[in-house]
Amino acid sequence: MDIFKQARIRLGLTQVQMATRLGLSTRTIASYEQGTRHVKVCELLTIAKAYSLTDNEIIMYLEHIAYAERRR
Repeated sequence: MDIFKQARIRLGLTQVQMATRLGLSTRTIASYEQGTRHVKVCELLTIAKAYSLTDNEIIMYLEHIAYAERRR
């Protein structure tokens, strides 16, 4: 999702650097940023902190997920 990409760029990090920071693969980071994979709820706080997401960005992400689920 674009929120993650914008936040990572705002921090001046590459996908590789963010993956290392979170202990995830670069493919996982790319999938989060492209919206092809959703962050698990149990991991959301850790990932939100690593990306320095604002409360509004977290809410926007959750709204996006809820909307996508309703469209299924």
